[in-house]
Amino acid sequence: MMLNIIITLSVLTIAGLYRDVHIYKLTNGQGGEKSSKDLSAGSSADSRVESDWAGGFWGCRNGESNCDQCGSAVSLAEFLFKGYKGSDFYDILFVNGFNLPMSIKPERKSGSGYACGVPTCSTLPSYSKELQTEKGVCAACKIDEYCCTGAFNDPKQG
Repeated sequence: MMLNIIITLSVLTIAGLYRDVHIYKLTNGQGGEKSSKDLSAGSSADSRVESDWAGGFWGCRNGESNCDQCGSAVSLAEFLFKGYKGSDFYDILFVNGFNLPMSIKPERKSGSGYACGVPTCSTLPSYSKELQTEKGVCAACKIDEYCCTGAFNDPKQG
């Protein structure tokens, strides 16, 4: 399974390429409220966001436990639109762990200003069983700084 996220202005198209997944969306600064939808293999779904939206998407294989919890060991696609000097930022994050290969691809439009590459992780890293976990550092430690909650629930916070 690989999640492919295509950016076209303020519409994010999320595609589940190989198997059924459940997609979660979390907007920064909204106290942990998230939305979700099912996505069948080979299908895609659009998610409209504000032009200055900041947040992330992650996916779970159907039946995967603990994936919907904050701080779960999931692959995370993060976005910040109209950030520093009006620039858009995006990345794939494995800080809390990983569960699915993922890619982000800006759709190039003439005069759009996109100058970034396409971050992709088409295969997951391998590591010993002793290091595998179902919890990321947030879920394990429950500290605001690691969970982006409380005083740290702000995209401007360093």
